[in-house]
Amino acid sequence: MANENRHPLRRPNICTFIALESATLNVYVSTSPDSDPTEDTVDVLAAFCNAVTHASHLLQSLDIFIWGSPSQWDTAVGLRNLVAPVLQASFCELRSFSFGAEDLTLRIEDATIEALVGAWPKLEHLCLDCDT
Repeated sequence: MANENRHPLRRPNICTFIALESATLNVYVSTSPDSDPTEDTVDVLAAFCNAVTHASHLLQSLDIFIWGSPSQWDTAVGLRNLVAPVLQASFCELRSFSFGAEDLTLRIEDATIEALVGAWPKLEHLCLDCDT
């Protein structure tokens, strides 16, 4: 179980955006052997979602890029697991979503696509770009 105080952005109300329409997140995964890159990524995305709670209905464009050493990742990481906090947020006006990851084999299942469709019914642009 992750330590709730491990990441400084996990603290509630560290900052909130009230008019954010577009965001780009570059997540740099730690190369520490004690680090879990999937957990670290989910922590950062959860902190972001917490920060945009008040403007979640305004967000129209979201780009997420994950950077890290390929040796740190599991063999194949499920997209749905990585972006779970974003899928659970109320980004009902999201029109564009891009996800990129360096040297990551991404597992995308039918249920993941169904979750994207269900979470963002107004989505017009989807880009999933992962190096393998």
